[in-house]
Order: sequence, then C-alpha cells, then structure tokens
Amino acid sequence: MKGALSSNDGDFVLRWALDEQGILIRSEWDLAKYVQSGQLNLKLPNTVVPSTDLFVYYPRQKNQIAPVETGTEPRERKRRSPRK
Repeated sequence: MKGALSSNDGDFVLRWALDEQGILIRSEWDLAKYVQSGQLNLKLPNTVVPSTDLFVYYPRQKNQIAPVETGTEPRERKRRSPRK
C-alpha cells in the first residue's frame, strides 16, 4: 500500500488517523481505547504486520541497578575475559 504521506512518528500518524486523513499500523494495545470508543475503526483486521523491535531509553538514576529494576535484562550475558 502506498500513500502520499508517511511518517515514523507514531503520535503524528495517530493524529492523522483520528482526523480521518489516513490509516495507520500501530500496536493493538496502543489503539485499543480508540477502537473501543469508536474513534478508530479496524479496516484490515486480518492483516498480519511484521514485528518490530522495542527500544527502551531512560535516564540513569542514582542507586538504580539498571537491568534488574527496569526489567530489561538481556536473556544471556557473555562473560568478558579479564584484560591483560
């Protein structure tokens, strides 16, 4: 599908869709309140879209053990060999 407008800013594209200016692909959990309220309608409900990576950015805080407290710990950690 091609259109005259595109963006990688999800909030901006959501405003387009809410203003009835186009369609968007966005996560179900993010759009649920708009679909339930009738502000958005599902146009292609059986379409499977490719999954994407989710990146979490947050400021480092004092006394915070980053991977444990945020739940972003990698599944495997490679041990580094000591430097010589």
